[in-house]
Parts: sequence; C-alpha cells; structure tokens
Amino acid sequence: MKKKILSAAFAALLALPTWACTNMIVGKNASTDGSVIVSYAADSYGMFGELAHFKAGTHADGEMVDIYEWDTGRYLGKIAQAKQTYNVIGNIKGCPIWVLFTRSPEGVIRVEFRSQKINIQPIAKKYGGGGHKCAAGARLVDQKDFSLAMQVVKDLDELAKENENA
Repeated sequence: MKKKILSAAFAALLALPTWACTNMIVGKNASTDGSVIVSYAADSYGMFGELAHFKAGTHADGEMVDIYEWDTGRYLGKIAQAKQTYNVIGNIKGCPIWVLFTRSPEGVIRVEFRSQKINIQPIAKKYGGGGHKCAAGARLVDQKDFSLAMQVVKDLDELAKENENA
C-alpha cells in the first residue's frame, strides 16, 4: 500500500500543473524501483470501477461512436467521433486512497486527495485544506523540498492501514 501511494506521490510531484480527472503513468524504467504506476484523480469521488483504457486514433469525417451509460452499460445512441482522440486510462479499482501533488515554480504544492470509501477529510484539514469525505484538497506553501509532502504520504498510509478492513 505504502509503495503505491509513495511512488504515485513522487511521480506526481514532477508533474506540470494539472486539473481534475488527471492520469499519471510511470513505466518501469522511469521509477526508481522498477514499479509500474498508473494513477487517476477524478473530480467525482463516487465513480470507481475497473481500470479503463481508451485508445488514441485519427478518425474519418462522419465516423460515429456508440455511447453507453457508464454505470449500467445501457446503450444511449451515437454521436460524431472527434477527428483526433488520445490514450486515456482511468478508474483504478483496488486502490483505497490516492493523492496527486502539483508543485508550482513558487514552491506551493497543491494536494488533491481522493478515496473510494475512507474519510480523507481530516488529513486535508490537518494541512490547512478541506473538502468532502472522499474528495478533498490542501495547499502546502513555501516548500523548498518535498518533506511536508512526504509527511502527507505517511499520514495517508497510516489512514489506509487503520481502514484496511473497512
């Protein structure tokens, strides 16, 4: 558990500014210990399922795509396909808590907390933030290094351990 949270946190610290619904993918040659990391931060904390992959492509004019309701799989109809689509991976199953760190050039680290069921709001509040039970955020200001971000990871790891059987 700690390895997943810690590895994703390190990878995310290097990211450029991001917004909601962000994918983070780190290959085995890019991580320090050979881990392969796939992370997804969603602005909707209630939408979890299996990991989904949508392939990139270039599409012809007039090409249509079938649309299905996410939760039920019910067919809804067709819409025009975008001319260019991109690889997207999302909706991690089996990861109870994840965090995304985005560091600005000024040293402010934006922290996005997400959880499937565990209440992560107290951790966000501890670091001056807030939010909902399963989707919260905080800002770590005047950060010259990543020591405070690493403390956030430790706190989340402890929270995950406390809730392993929840």
